[in-house]
Amino acid sequence: MVNQIRCKTKKYEKALDTLRSVLRIRASLSDFKKVAFTQRSIVAIYLKNNEIDSDEMLIRHIFTENLIKNNQVAQAYYFDILSEIFYKRKAYKDALNFRLSSIKLHKKINNKKDEAIGLYKIAQIYFATDDLTNAENFTLKSIKIAKSIGNKEIKLKNFLLISQVYNANKDYKNAYLFFNEYSQFNDTINSKIRGNNILTLEKAYI
Repeated sequence: MVNQIRCKTKKYEKALDTLRSVLRIRASLSDFKKVAFTQRSIVAIYLKNNEIDSDEMLIRHIFTENLIKNNQVAQAYYFDILSEIFYKRKAYKDALNFRLSSIKLHKKINNKKDEAIGLYKIAQIYFATDDLTNAENFTLKSIKIAKSIGNKEIKLKNFLLISQVYNANKDYKNAYLFFNEYSQFNDTINSKIRGNNILTLEKAYI
């Protein structure tokens, strides 16, 4: 058990070291879009390991640089990152404010996928604070965009969330309908994944 923990810690530290090196190179090249992606990956590792305070000041510092440079793509991603950090802390008001700011930028740059994800995340915040009306509204908005761009994963997450919203609101008919949509959709996606895995194995061994 101890060896497993050490192994995980080494992988975690190695991944962070690699990403920090990549971050420095991209920052030196003023490639702020890729800086944003790299920084988001770093924060994802911290969040996964429940170290939500470690990198916040670095995020804020680089975010200020991006405000000066007026890079809207990078700004949108930093708002997303900060929203995730505050959501993990259950500081829902701050999480909501940062996510609403990122939505405006994603709309402005016509980033439909991250707009749909952002709307889903806002619905999650409202659900966590028992604001079921806004949770329903933002989930439906996210589903609409996800359908328009054909993103199955975002639709799947929304189907589960809105079924939970309706269930909490004692609207059991719609809760059942959307949970049924979620179950069928999830089975379809998993079947496709299993099918692709089988094809990969067949190609490898036949």
